[in-house]
Amino acid sequence: MNARRLAPRRARGRAKGQDARRGGPCRAAREPAVAQGGGDGVHRAGPSGRAREEGQVGPRGGRGDGRPAVAPGRGQRGGVERVGHHHAAEAQAAPQLTAFGPAGEVTLPNPSHVKPESDWPAQPWYAYGLKLKDGREVGVAVVDHPKNPPSLWHNQRDVRMLNPCVVAPAEVKLKANEPLVLRYRVVAFDGPVQKEQLDRLAKQWRAE
Repeated sequence: MNARRLAPRRARGRAKGQDARRGGPCRAAREPAVAQGGGDGVHRAGPSGRAREEGQVGPRGGRGDGRPAVAPGRGQRGGVERVGHHHAAEAQAAPQLTAFGPAGEVTLPNPSHVKPESDWPAQPWYAYGLKLKDGREVGVAVVDHPKNPPSLWHNQRDVRMLNPCVVAPAEVKLKANEPLVLRYRVVAFDGPVQKEQLDRLAKQWRAE
């Protein structure tokens, strides 16, 4: 006699909390928890089916009163940023940057990349002097070389940039198999900007 193995019958009953169609968790159990906000600015998780009160997060992440929910972050409470007195103190004590050239302090406005005419005129050197929060002074200078193509300077104080730009006055054509050599001297120093010393270094650099 041929023996046949009978496969066990699929259970018709579903465990409690299971979907009758898929055999998985029921829809109510599968729904993700929806954050709810309270008046203290703290968002708590709760089932989406629970009734929402005033100030709680509503459907699609919004608040029950129609306003979007904002999670509090650093320096915030209840979604409102608070600015303390220490911010004002830090702004007052921020390092002070001053631009210098051979004629002394430069008061020209920062150049704009969309306004080539705002670039600073050609000079043997430009420098930045920086006064730190503790009162110390440091600085840096870039010295041009006469063998470089003519340059205008795109010196952006906001990003601490000293930038002699050889393509600002006119295009620079590169010849095949001939390298383009640009010569600059960079001077970093402690203390205030010493105009006479930078003039001397620029003169030495032009002779090299």
